[in-house]
Amino acid sequence: MARRHHERRTGRRPYQEAISHAQTHSIVDGPTPAARLQALAEYLELDWTWLAARCRALGQSGITGMLRPRSRHLTLTALDQTLRFLGAL
Repeated sequence: MARRHHERRTGRRPYQEAISHAQTHSIVDGPTPAARLQALAEYLELDWTWLAARCRALGQSGITGMLRPRSRHLTLTALDQTLRFLGAL
């Protein structure tokens, strides 16, 4: 039992630096939700102006006409709200 535990720790050792870095650094660092979303878009190499405009257009027209949830218990209202929020930034 003790040997298995030691083998698991040894197996993780090469990844410890990456794990430590990920725990202390964020790719979406920022003081506001808008700043964090812009940081995420930059990380993903998305043009923020295009993304905001597209979200605004989708939020205004509504996404429910394009997508159909598989379950009648699911709604796309929150997605429309999210798109409107992103488009307003």
